Amino acid sequence: MEIKDLLREPLKGFTAYKPGGKKVKVRDGVEEIIQLNANENQLGPSPKAIEAMKEAAEISQFYPFTFGQLEEVRQIFADYHGVKADNIMITAGSGGIISAFGEIFLNPGDEVVSCEPTYDSYKAMVNRYGAKFIAAPLKNYGYDLDAMLELMTEKTKLAVIVNPNNPTGTLLTNEELDNFMEKVPDHVIVVIDEAYFEWIGDKNYQSAIKYVKEGKKIAVLRTFSKLYGMAGVRIGYGIMLSDICKEMRNVEWNYGPSRIGLAGAVAAIQDHEYIKRSLDNNTKGREFLTTVLKEAGFDVVKSYASFIYFYPNGFTSDELVDKLGSYGVIIRAFKEYTRVSVGIPRQNAIFAETLKKVLKND
Repeated sequence: MEIKDLLREPLKGFTAYKPGGKKVKVRDGVEEIIQLNANENQLGPSPKAIEAMKEAAEISQFYPFTFGQLEEVRQIFADYHGVKADNIMITAGSGGIISAFGEIFLNPGDEVVSCEPTYDSYKAMVNRYGAKFIAAPLKNYGYDLDAMLELMTEKTKLAVIVNPNNPTGTLLTNEELDNFMEKVPDHVIVVIDEAYFEWIGDKNYQSAIKYVKEGKKIAVLRTFSKLYGMAGVRIGYGIMLSDICKEMRNVEWNYGPSRIGLAGAVAAIQDHEYIKRSLDNNTKGREFLTTVLKEAGFDVVKSYASFIYFYPNGFTSDELVDKLGSYGVIIRAFKEYTRVSVGIPRQNAIFAETLKKVLKND
């Protein structure tokens, strides 16, 4: 008997989520690889976060719950968002919370409603537990909330919304979300992934955390992998209805964060100078790349995130990824569309110059 024969049934035909996209061949002589394929913050972590993590590493023989560090950080995050500690779940990246939703809520045959294309980790999680991922197509590159409501049945357990959406970068209006939340059936938990929320750039735009405060059956996901430049540290958290959080804590140990990551996260959210620099870099870089892509003749989707989604007229998406990749500039294909992440100014400039070479077929 093969090992595969011993797997749980949903995993026997399972295809894992593969972050970063396809591997490309880089030509000889390329001295630097520019990674613009995974929406990482190329500024790197806050200097204060780095220092805090170094200090935490010196006592990393202790678990995160020793001396009450985990409880302390929950309270810090709760105060930051104006909720209670009972509303906060912290994991090793927001992917931990995504996995925990599958573990505690999904039985084979249950349904999860969303739209596509979106962050593939949700579909992978649903398939791992033998549930059904039922998705409506995007409308004008954004979530079609009315279509999602129409797809809901008695078997629907979760409704997943990524806002701003990845990979398209589109943003739902607050009015659209308000209307949706009023119509969601009582037996459905809404999961709103706000991994890119800080990049929106509109101080008047309201987070879905307001629905948590209203007592709705909802979980809002945040991460330190984007704005805070800590993707390699793996820290994410959810702000959710306390009853959801209580049940999720039962599996917390399986997905828990590290002592080092917790220390870095607390320092990062308090480093206002770094946050401003990070936001400024993204806003300027997003505007620069949007202009570059439009001048290249590509169809560009307006982005509220840290990346640009576009249709590369004159190329297939794979062709463009391969051609840029051969020069060491790595971006990502999504079927017929392509996505480039915002880098620091020097990286964005290299992307622009390399794209000119590709357009000239050099």
